[in-house]
Amino acid sequence: MGLRSNYRWLKTAREGLLEHPDHARVNSERAEVRVADAVSRLAPGGWTIHRMVRIPNPDTHRGKGEVDVLAVCRRAVLVIEVKSYSGSVELVGDELVQNGEDRGEAIKRNEAKAKDLARLFRSKTGRSAPEIIPLLVFANRKGANISEGLLGRSDCYTERGLSGLEARASSLDEMGADDEEAVNEMAAEFGTWDSITYLGGLE
Repeated sequence: MGLRSNYRWLKTAREGLLEHPDHARVNSERAEVRVADAVSRLAPGGWTIHRMVRIPNPDTHRGKGEVDVLAVCRRAVLVIEVKSYSGSVELVGDELVQNGEDRGEAIKRNEAKAKDLARLFRSKTGRSAPEIIPLLVFANRKGANISEGLLGRSDCYTERGLSGLEARASSLDEMGADDEEAVNEMAAEFGTWDSITYLGGLE
């Protein structure tokens, strides 16, 4: 292949890459949108949905953990990690294992994000945080073999099983309107915050 032909091939290949996005990422984003939409229709209603929220970590200067879906209503705040896994999925120790491969400590990481959000709320408002529930949602519509051990946990759901959240969320005490507003304001701000001042001087 000559130099000119090689250049044309390389140019065409690069253009093709630009025209074909990362399918795994596209599938993940679609799954997140579906989960967000499903949660918005759950009782008790009145949900405000935020996607791809970057929650600052109070223990680091610039560390942030992204939350796929942050859902807020008068009775609860849901911190949701969405996984669109296929094949067999189980929990071994703290590790999610998909088809025999470790996929990390998704449940523990999501719990940490929920705790960070509660700490940030207390620092921002000087009040106790409302009910903040970390959840892992499996959203592969083609089906995945999720272990009974995972599905038996109160913090794990399938996309199709999200209706099971309704009774749980509806049974919680209502938070004040000012608390609900504060969480939504924080979610809107998180994407642009480089730092935040915490009670006691931590930044």
